[in-house]
Amino acid sequence: MSTSVRKSPRLIRTASKSSDLLGSGVKSSPVLGFQTPVLPTISKAKTSSIISLSSDTSAPKFPATPRSVSKRKRQEEESCPQPRPSKSRETFVQHDVHWAADGNIMVQIGGVRFKVYRSRLMDRSTWFRYLFDRQVGRPGQAGFEGRDGVEHVLKNVELVCDLDCFFLDGVPNIPSPRGFAELLNAMDAGINFAHNSPSYDVLARILTASSFFGVQCCLDYARASISNLFADNWESITKEIQTLASHAILIGRSFNLPQILRRAFYDLARSQYTFPQASAESLLKGDPNVRNLAAKDVMLHLALQSHLKASWEDIGRMVECKCSDSECGLYHHAPGIIVHTRTKYPIDPILGIKTLLKQDWMLLGYCERAQKTVKAKLEQERERIWEQLKVWIDVTIDDKVAFGL
Repeated sequence: MSTSVRKSPRLIRTASKSSDLLGSGVKSSPVLGFQTPVLPTISKAKTSSIISLSSDTSAPKFPATPRSVSKRKRQEEESCPQPRPSKSRETFVQHDVHWAADGNIMVQIGGVRFKVYRSRLMDRSTWFRYLFDRQVGRPGQAGFEGRDGVEHVLKNVELVCDLDCFFLDGVPNIPSPRGFAELLNAMDAGINFAHNSPSYDVLARILTASSFFGVQCCLDYARASISNLFADNWESITKEIQTLASHAILIGRSFNLPQILRRAFYDLARSQYTFPQASAESLLKGDPNVRNLAAKDVMLHLALQSHLKASWEDIGRMVECKCSDSECGLYHHAPGIIVHTRTKYPIDPILGIKTLLKQDWMLLGYCERAQKTVKAKLEQERERIWEQLKVWIDVTIDDKVAFGL
């Protein structure tokens, strides 16, 4: 009695469908990128009738390789490289926000795929404009710096569901998928930032991505917003410390934003007081706040802490005052208040001076003239420290561009 065999359905390609959209009884093959039906369990008695999915029932069977075939020949056959699966069939994640139902191109970065509008990218981004020009044979912008990366992308373009899919991995300095997503957010709904300013980390991603892709409006916004967060004036210094000050130093050095460096270095210095005796080597290896900085900036950071700590010696001398008022003529000093304030702000003399300026010195036995003299000296010292910071961190800040872009 012969066993009847039901032909298996053909292989199903999944170039653009994710596995969670598949029906029941289907599994995916991660190596080949195919989805194959799950076949029912067959007993050993029936296994002789199973036919290969890729062969035809009428096709003749090829004879087995004779034992006489040389070992060398078999090794050569086994060593032949198998063709790599198409990029469109490699594993990817569909972005949960930037996947427009009527989008007309796809962009993939780091395994994340976006479905967006060609015209919008071409209108806003000089990088994508050059890419699309080159794709249709136009010369594009003369002397474009990113032309090598664009040519790399064009070599790997694939057609997925009748849409061009551009694979950006392998392009030098390409932003992360999250950075590209933040840039798209800024392009699509940047007006919302007027009422809800993004955090520093979001602004840094927008800055990095807009600089790479040449989206000038987003680049200007990110530069201005980061400059406001790290405003170049002592008035902006409060008890709140910018926790990503070390990254702001990297941004300031990399994107020509010297106006943020004084505040960034100052915040980093006062946030690191728990490591007053730390060496450059230990900071580079173990401290997450500074280990990504250039070695020179680490040394400047350590030196700045020493300068700020030493500033208290000058502040202490300034509150000692020999009154010139003939009615007073006393020598005023209050070492207790200096010790208390210095203990509270050991590497934050600017905030310490702000506290001392609020102090009613007449309650400490100072006459009115002595109080005015002390406060005037403290204000001058605050200005001196802030100005000296430029020297301590080795940066030149042009006053004409310090608050503008």
